[in-house]
Amino acid sequence: MWRALLVCLAIVGLSACATTSPDEDASAIDAPPVEMRKGVAITLHYPVPDPVLDLVADVAVLAGEPSLTITSGARTPRKQVEVMIDYYLECEPHPTLPDCSVAYLLQTYEPECLGNLVEIYEAAAPLSALSPERRETAVAAMANEVEIAISALDADPTVERQCMSHVSMNGQFAIDLDPGAMESPFAVYHAVRAMGDRLKQSRFYYPPIEGVPESPAPDAAFHLEVFTQ
Repeated sequence: MWRALLVCLAIVGLSACATTSPDEDASAIDAPPVEMRKGVAITLHYPVPDPVLDLVADVAVLAGEPSLTITSGARTPRKQVEVMIDYYLECEPHPTLPDCSVAYLLQTYEPECLGNLVEIYEAAAPLSALSPERRETAVAAMANEVEIAISALDADPTVERQCMSHVSMNGQFAIDLDPGAMESPFAVYHAVRAMGDRLKQSRFYYPPIEGVPESPAPDAAFHLEVFTQ
């Protein structure tokens, strides 16, 4: 997915590219509502708590954006694993996406954030052929690996994690903002950076944007993990 995004960016530019990942609709709202906050129209493809909406509105106001679109939100380790299975490991063939496989999963989710998930999956795969009891055992073990990996990486708040995850724990909430729905991704990037402590930001990943440093971890969307407590 990341390689495909880079090709798209090179050919037609950011706003014309599909900037959401194939798992975006795993928990998405079919007919997304629009929430008005501080004069900003926020389209919600995924439910988020009020404190996060206020933070997103603050980013938009500072960036001069009349609207922003939230395409994805926080997941439990179990939900994240189910998304990986359904949209990366054992999904139905798609005409415009690579075949589902471990290799496809690792294009989006780096091993650092997965622990031994891949090894557990490969030992049990395909999960669709397992009995419900054996599938549950495998999925629970995979979820446990994700939780252990993220907890270990986030234990030191002075060290920035170098892999992206939608798993939210310890008072954090993850969201994706659609760069294609922004008037100026460059301005939104600088708004996020300028807000600093006001945003209570813990992680921030983003796509290639001319004139800004490369993201610590590659992401097709503006990925924010913020503290809600």
